[in-house]
Amino acid sequence: MTSKLLDWHNQTAVIIASGPGLTKEQVGHVKAVGGVKVIAINRSFEIAPWADVIYMGDLQAWKAYVKQVRKVCPGASLWTCDHQAETHYQLNRMKGVNRPGLGLNVLHTGGNSGHQAINLAFLFGCRRILLLGFTMRVIDGCKHWHPDHPAPLTQVVLPDEWRHKFTKMADDLKAHGCSVLNCDPLSALTCFPMSTIEEELKV
Repeated sequence: MTSKLLDWHNQTAVIIASGPGLTKEQVGHVKAVGGVKVIAINRSFEIAPWADVIYMGDLQAWKAYVKQVRKVCPGASLWTCDHQAETHYQLNRMKGVNRPGLGLNVLHTGGNSGHQAINLAFLFGCRRILLLGFTMRVIDGCKHWHPDHPAPLTQVVLPDEWRHKFTKMADDLKAHGCSVLNCDPLSALTCFPMSTIEEELKV
């Protein structure tokens, strides 16, 4: 089943992914300024335990981290697109399908949780989305801002494939009046306009 969507209409969302370009300073700025909704993806709950939503797309990720998430993020709304994860861990779920572009009533999965989290923020009603940690490349051998996931979680990253899939989503988001800005200065994801979190959260 699909859980009741959060109402984030007229809100800005910051989505914090796990790319190696993410810094504590960027995340700290989001917390200090406030006034936005925050989705932390996968292990980024560790750097932003105050996020409004924790999103992990697959069962194995929730299996590895659900106890820690519930301990350090007691106020967060927990979301997935995986039916088994929903059932086993009593999570909120938005159905995911393997289709290109932006889903208007389900999540188009795009092969990665970042793609799904953007789609989820759109379905919550956000029409301004800021991206952190969407580095989409390996830097000095690092795939994430954190160490590799524990086994048996996959360590494979496919940035070329992911970047390609984001292109169609970017076109669809623009067509539906949703502004998405990539605030990771080290990112190889070029289908969204580039900015900085400091510039976009000026008060």
